Amino acid sequence: MQTDGGMMFVAGLSAMAEPALNDIGTIPGEETLPTTWEAEDRALFLNADPAEHFHALQISDFASAILEDREPAITALDGRTMGHIPVASDRRAVVTDGPSPEPRVTTGIGAPGTGPSIPHAALVCYRNGCARYENPCGAQGVTMPETDNDQANASGFPVSRYPEETTSLVLYKETIVKASLDEAWRAWTTDEGAREFFSPSTRIDLRIGGPYEIYFDLEAEPGFRGGEGNRILSFLPKSMLSFEWNAPPSFRQFRDIRTYVVVNFEPAGSGKVRVRVHHLGWGADAGWRSVYDYFDRAWDIVLGNFRKRFESGPLDWKD
Repeated sequence: MQTDGGMMFVAGLSAMAEPALNDIGTIPGEETLPTTWEAEDRALFLNADPAEHFHALQISDFASAILEDREPAITALDGRTMGHIPVASDRRAVVTDGPSPEPRVTTGIGAPGTGPSIPHAALVCYRNGCARYENPCGAQGVTMPETDNDQANASGFPVSRYPEETTSLVLYKETIVKASLDEAWRAWTTDEGAREFFSPSTRIDLRIGGPYEIYFDLEAEPGFRGGEGNRILSFLPKSMLSFEWNAPPSFRQFRDIRTYVVVNFEPAGSGKVRVRVHHLGWGADAGWRSVYDYFDRAWDIVLGNFRKRFESGPLDWKD
């Protein structure tokens, strides 16, 4: 792990040295490629500095770069070029979702609904052959052709679910609990775990596109019970979870529009885990500021309950 100008890197392959901004390393030969794409073998680039708006980066132009024999660019979600992938003369890394080396998709945590950016199965191709990696979540590869279609894209996350125009505003919270990574991960990614601190009723299915629904008012009518209809965007086991989030029923004009949350998990020493929450994708309309202020308070309550769960045990929702 290293930082450079506000940039945090999780190295692409575990055997590689930590990369500088413009050099993410050389992909090893096929004989060293793992048969399973483990979490630590994943190239993930996150701008983790809230002052720099927590832009997730994506590899945006594989297709044109391959055709033009140039280095693919690594870009932020606002379009800024943050670096390039070095390409050796005898090999080239290509990420795609099909059985052919045609490059069609990006990797990383992309802005939901804006294009092909949800992690899934990948094919790493060299000029002398290809090796397929499986997504760490075990999901099937989803065909996500590059498109500017604003109605929907093949990822199943149509842009109509999200604000038409977003700001760079990021709500950031963090906490440290005395727990193992396994315990902290279970708390956020399973019904059993979430019901011990988040809410007494949940619906979580840990897969890309799976539900991430947290119900806060079980006596309300369907559609007004809490985080209904939200879905998991991506995850790296015991490291990162990304999911949609919507406004409470009191903000009816924004109720059906999703923001998204990225939760990071990391060891904090002495048997503790640090959990970082970034809530982003806020709309540009003036009314969104009230939604932001609501969640500024709400996430403090959620993380407070998360700490209580590991200090004194699962919450008793009957109290």
